[in-house]
Order: sequence, then C-alpha cells, then structure tokens
Amino acid sequence: MSDDEKIVAQFEKAIKQMQKDLAYLATNKPNLKDTFFDKQNKILRALIEYYQYTQEHTQTLELDFFQYQVEKRKQTKRLEDKIISLEAICISHGIIDFPYLMNFGKKTLIREATELGKEKRMRLPYLLNEKLDNLESGERNSILSILQRGINEDINNLIKNLNDKNKHRLLTKREKREDLLNELRQKKHILNNGIEI
Repeated sequence: MSDDEKIVAQFEKAIKQMQKDLAYLATNKPNLKDTFFDKQNKILRALIEYYQYTQEHTQTLELDFFQYQVEKRKQTKRLEDKIISLEAICISHGIIDFPYLMNFGKKTLIREATELGKEKRMRLPYLLNEKLDNLESGERNSILSILQRGINEDINNLIKNLNDKNKHRLLTKREKREDLLNELRQKKHILNNGIEI
C-alpha cells in the first residue's frame, strides 16, 4: 500500500469513527442538544465533501498527467523519426561527417548556413571531397574549376576592377600586389567555406 493509500484509509477510518461516536452520543447522552449534532454533522459533511473533491481532483490531475506523458512520448517519437530521416538523407547525399559538424553548435551552423545561402554557395559533401582527393590532380582541378566557376569569375572581375582603378595610377609592383592581396583576403572565406551553387 502506497503512502497516499495509507493516508486515504486513515482518513476514511477517522470519518467512520466520528460517525460512530456521534451515534453513541445521540443514544447515550440524551441531554445533548440537537444543535450540537447538527453542527457535528455539518463538520462531517464538509470533511467528506472536501475528501471527495480532492479525490476527484487528484484523479483528474493523474489522468491529465497520463495524457501529457502519452503526448510527450508521441512527440518524442516523431522528433526521433525526423532526426533518423534527416541522418538518412545526409548519408544518401554523401554527408557522412554530420556528427562532426554537429559539434560546431547551433549558432555556428546557422551562421555558416546563412552566409552560404546569401552567397548561393554550399559546402561540398564529405564523400565528394573524398572522391575528388582520389582523382589525379588534372581531373581534380578541372572539376573544381567547374564547381568554382562563379567564384573564379568573381576573382577575375575583382582583378579587372583593380586593374581599371589602377590604370591611371602608376604603382610599383609591390603596391599592386598589396592592393590585390587585400581585396582577395576579403573573398578568401569563399574559397575556405564553400562552393557557389
């Protein structure tokens, strides 16, 4: 028997004992007034009503909690299914390093995804990079050149713009190189962080 069941049993026993005591007093003490018994009966009724209310309320809370647990289990199952589906999609698209990427944390991943999305770029899947690494350097460079066409065009346009800006200025080779390097450093994250799509 649980602690709650013991308390309920003791309460019921006490109420029954009070009823017996009142019945005894009514039989054996005729000089007690009816108002005394009315008052005692009201107290007993109030205790019984309160007891019934708490029992019903407790049952309602237990039922609500049970339904909440059932819903939570369903929700957890749905989320687990979505996670497993997402992992399967990652694996089928060659992204097998997602456990490693998950260690970056939500903020870092969202920031990177936002930057890549704004620039219409993507990170190459792990298995594709692995396959590229196993190709001969000429083949690898050809494929990367195709994949990085947009980035290469951006870099070429940047160099052209720098040359146009500097056409009328006479700069030493060192100054030209420093200006170009500064501009290229600003675009460096493109090469390091992803490929244009």
